[in-house]
Amino acid sequence: MIEVQKTNRADELDYIANILPLATANGIPVIATNDVIFSNKEDYDIHETKVCINTGKTLNDPNREKKFSDEQFFKSQQQMFDLFKDSEEFLSNTAEIAKQCNVSFESKGYFLPEYPVPKDHDFNS
Repeated sequence: MIEVQKTNRADELDYIANILPLATANGIPVIATNDVIFSNKEDYDIHETKVCINTGKTLNDPNREKKFSDEQFFKSQQQMFDLFKDSEEFLSNTAEIAKQCNVSFESKGYFLPEYPVPKDHDFNS
């Protein structure tokens, strides 16, 4: 499978324009995904601030690398449909993968690993 995203990042449209003919010519299914970096669109500025802190840059630095876009938030099913309305097959392929996934987890409480200590261990040394 080949993955395509529409997040308004540099060279993304060129990638899509070049990869789709290759996928078609080789019979490779294409899936639509979203590179999620933050939960809500409103969190973009916070994320960029954290990136600047991590890289030692400032938000107004004209030379800082901008790897992320404000479109990398967790989109709803409808938002993804709207984004790929001209490529419904990509969404159908993605849905087929999702049907094969089964994930569950507990989000309440702490789940720390246990490190058994030998009974004869002396904590004073």
